Amino acid sequence: MKRTLFILLFAAATLPMWADSPLTSTHFWRIYNTGSEIVFPLYKVVDADAWSDSVKAVLVNPDISVEQRLCVVNYLGWDINGQKHYDDLLNYYVRVTKKSDRRAAIREMDGQMLAVLAYVKAMDDYFDVKDAKRLSAEAVKRAPKSRAVAMTDALIGAQIAMDSNWGEVYRICKRVVDDKRLDNDFCEPAVVAIMEYIDLYAEY
Repeated sequence: MKRTLFILLFAAATLPMWADSPLTSTHFWRIYNTGSEIVFPLYKVVDADAWSDSVKAVLVNPDISVEQRLCVVNYLGWDINGQKHYDDLLNYYVRVTKKSDRRAAIREMDGQMLAVLAYVKAMDDYFDVKDAKRLSAEAVKRAPKSRAVAMTDALIGAQIAMDSNWGEVYRICKRVVDDKRLDNDFCEPAVVAIMEYIDLYAEY
């Protein structure tokens, strides 16, 4: 019993203190920026308008790649006190697509858009991502070949695993990295940026 307690305390003490969690410590938005100056046009929309219809228009635009939309969500970031971007984005989507209601909108959404929505929900409250995980798992079903969708689902799943199994944090994401059946709609630099943090859990 004492040995088990010692191991748990040692593991907690050696977990990297400079990092927080899979959702808050993976900054893959940087693949579209160079140096310290923000140059990517989509990030400039965020800087100019914060959370606004201009930003929501980017996130629901199917002509913008799912990778870039996910990067915008990553750039928007999180707030320890929580956010309500999910409700705003879903309501906006219903309005611009003229769906009958929110339930119908989610039911008819493609996998890429659903992954974006799931990621927004997860970043709204990274302490409770169970609902976001249900959305991202459904997104995988709708877009089973998308690496971007699979990685979004993995990050949210890894966030859940933080509570009970640090080794699973690594394994969940590594399975996506190693899956050669996936379409490469999430570039290698983005994957590398994520795994720079996730690899810290490989020893557990």
